[in-house]
Amino acid sequence: MLNSALDARLRPNFDDDRDADTFLLRLERYAPELIGSLEAAYGPERTPALLDEVLEVMLLAFHNRPGDLKQLDEARLLRPDWAQESGMLGYVADAARFAGNLQGVRERLEYLRGLGVTSLHLTDLFQVDGSGATQGHHAVRPEIGTLDDLSALARSFRAQGIHLSVDVPLDKVAATHPWAQRAAAGDPQFTAYFVSPTSGAPAWTLDWSQPAVFRASVDLLLVLAGRGAEVLRLSGLRALAAGAGPAREEATLRALRACVRVVAPAVLFQAGADAALQDRQDSALHDTRRWLGERAHHGQLCDLAEHPTLTGGLWTSLHAADTAPLVRALQHTPPKPDSATWTLNLRGGGPDMTALLGDLDSAAAREDEAGTNAAISRLRLLHALILGFGGLPALHHGNELGQRSGPPERALAEELREGINTPAGRVFAWTLKLVAARRALPHLHARVESRAVPSPDPRVLLLRRDHPLGVMLGVYNFSAESLPFPASLLRDTLGGGAVDHLSGERFTFGRPTVRLDPYRALWLTSPEEGQAG
Repeated sequence: MLNSALDARLRPNFDDDRDADTFLLRLERYAPELIGSLEAAYGPERTPALLDEVLEVMLLAFHNRPGDLKQLDEARLLRPDWAQESGMLGYVADAARFAGNLQGVRERLEYLRGLGVTSLHLTDLFQVDGSGATQGHHAVRPEIGTLDDLSALARSFRAQGIHLSVDVPLDKVAATHPWAQRAAAGDPQFTAYFVSPTSGAPAWTLDWSQPAVFRASVDLLLVLAGRGAEVLRLSGLRALAAGAGPAREEATLRALRACVRVVAPAVLFQAGADAALQDRQDSALHDTRRWLGERAHHGQLCDLAEHPTLTGGLWTSLHAADTAPLVRALQHTPPKPDSATWTLNLRGGGPDMTALLGDLDSAAAREDEAGTNAAISRLRLLHALILGFGGLPALHHGNELGQRSGPPERALAEELREGINTPAGRVFAWTLKLVAARRALPHLHARVESRAVPSPDPRVLLLRRDHPLGVMLGVYNFSAESLPFPASLLRDTLGGGAVDHLSGERFTFGRPTVRLDPYRALWLTSPEEGQAG
């Protein structure tokens, strides 16, 4: 039970006994985690005063939390695996390029619903300086709207089953950020926020060894949660160590999570990928493992994290028509906590995707049918693998149309989608098909891990998922050739036959081989399991 003195001190802050019971029951659940983490990060001497300050912030945020979000909290507590369901699909877009402004994004709701999107991540949402440092954690870019516009957007999308994800940088702020401006003016409360504050510096590094930074950060996270953000994508997590190593970093992150869990349990933490580490697989693996929680704190830090090896290995294997690099990468990836979810994407704005979509554009412009078909087939393979891996896959704006950044005009986008014989129309049609197949296949629940199994042909990737309903086998031909694949291996895994959930085709394995078309993807289960799904 919660310490009786603490209960007696906090309960008078509530007019409604039901609200008091809700808050205090959650606090009872997370208080040991919160207090222990604060002591590990800030020391036993500073923890009581910091705890009092943080509880004040949490109480205010709880009272200010809108009623519909409080209902969402209760619903999510009853479905703690909501982000792991096979129907989840992310979409990543710059609000300005996608729809002009936040009002325009709201007007694209039906488009996103039709695509099957359940999670929207808006990039470049808040004001930043030339170095990319935030000018205000709640400062929406004025050319796209206001914080109230963001709240209205989140509310409209939430009503239609789409949750909002936003970026929260935790390492530094711009010199124009209100905290930095107060520090530059000599306010001692705010000078303590920063590591060696220097007036005129382009970006100011937060000093997470200071309790004041923790308190202020809890406040900003809860404000965003109260505005309707349901996933907080945290970047700059290494700064939480404050020079004291990973133990303090993990303790601080764990304490932040406990605070948010008490006030807004519907909200998830996502570990944002550090751009500087994306091409350093060893660092990415190490950080991802820590940010999901290890040992005694397994699964107690972030709820979502970008898969640290899939995307890089996938592109390398595609270029080489050899799945060995991807298989090695996957085999070196440590298992995630059951409650955690991998986020998956093809880095839509990265050089590999840009080059592939450039090939598609060039082939279409030359009216090169063979080149167009090959580019579309490669893109389909990539998206089939991302959507068939499990986790929470995300499409980048425009990729559902085979476009590098998405058409600028809505009318043009509609024309491209409706032109079923155009490259964009073809890409859009099979994207819808992939999303529908994924939604209908419970084997893709993110609790289950995909694992690479030995393939007799290095050009063919085999991913096995052992779901309670039975085995799902993903078969992916990474080559431009039509390949005979041994039926015996498929028979040993799936029995005498299987159904492909992408095409609806049924296979029997009586013959020696199964023919795999160039860049063909199969999502196979036994026929009985396919009917159950």
